[in-house]
Amino acid sequence: MDILDTQNPINSVEDILSAQDWHFERISDDEISVEISGEHGAYVMQFSWQEKMSALQIAVKTDIQYSTYQFENAAGVISGINSMLWMGHFDISQTNLVPTFRYTTLLRGMNDLTGSDYLADIIEVALCECEKHYGALFAVMQKEEAASQLAFSDVKEDSYNLAYLAAAGNA
Repeated sequence: MDILDTQNPINSVEDILSAQDWHFERISDDEISVEISGEHGAYVMQFSWQEKMSALQIAVKTDIQYSTYQFENAAGVISGINSMLWMGHFDISQTNLVPTFRYTTLLRGMNDLTGSDYLADIIEVALCECEKHYGALFAVMQKEEAASQLAFSDVKEDSYNLAYLAAAGNA
């Protein structure tokens, strides 16, 4: 049974979110949004189905809001993070200044059995990437005063190095 012919994958996402006991909002037939509290931050995860392309996009907005002044440093840190990712990417626009993890997947040929497991795995990967890199993304906000006193390249390099510093324990 083809997921595209018989079922909107947003319905499967809804089932997965319900099984996690997460409260979500069905925005339309092709979109659903859920707020999730992670270990390090809060996230708004949005799923958008594009039927013509048989593609599902997952966007996970962090609770981090940069100032215009921090954009270049944040973009540099995000570029460094992206160079290490296997799946998905982080982006930031100059209009909303919120780091967002994005992943788009094609679902042609998925069936009810493989499709649900696959979607659950993608949700887990997206949340893990956000949690893993939250500290580096948040550190950009903490460097605003230091950035005004240091050269941009020094701050960018420090933030990039912080992104891959191994942490011990939890705060």
